[in-house]
Amino acid sequence: MKMKKRSALGGRFLYFDFRSLRINVVNPVFDFNSIMKEKIYTHCLSILKTKIEELNLALSNATEAANNETKSTAGDKHETSRAMMQLEQEKLSKQLNELLDQKSEFEKIDTSKTSNLIGKGTLIQSDKGILFISIGLGKIAIDNETFFVISPQSPLGQKLIGKKENDT
Repeated sequence: MKMKKRSALGGRFLYFDFRSLRINVVNPVFDFNSIMKEKIYTHCLSILKTKIEELNLALSNATEAANNETKSTAGDKHETSRAMMQLEQEKLSKQLNELLDQKSEFEKIDTSKTSNLIGKGTLIQSDKGILFISIGLGKIAIDNETFFVISPQSPLGQKLIGKKENDT
């Protein structure tokens, strides 16, 4: 059964065939894997911060535009315009709050934690690629290597949580 997941932030699609997925948990005891996990964590945090900054700027611009809107002679047109600006501000504010919540949850991940079971913060090597269980950012590239950053609440994340090395 192929599952399709749409990342909430990136709009990317990830396809995984659960029937043939073979899980190999990357042992974070080795320096390379600990360093790679930290690099992925730092990169994801940077992405979140950038998105938050972009949303803050967009919200600021929308608020400024609404405040600069002058009363026009066409009253209905003015009211419709103000209502649309208000809706845009509410949408941006909601997105910003969701990102801030994600960032807060993400910052709780301890990248130095080791475990034989897959959980939040686990770096996984599978036959489909390297996965980092944290938040739904989708496909990222670091040092010319591709990683999939997925949420534990995603369909694939739910399948993986609690599994251990070489489980299928």
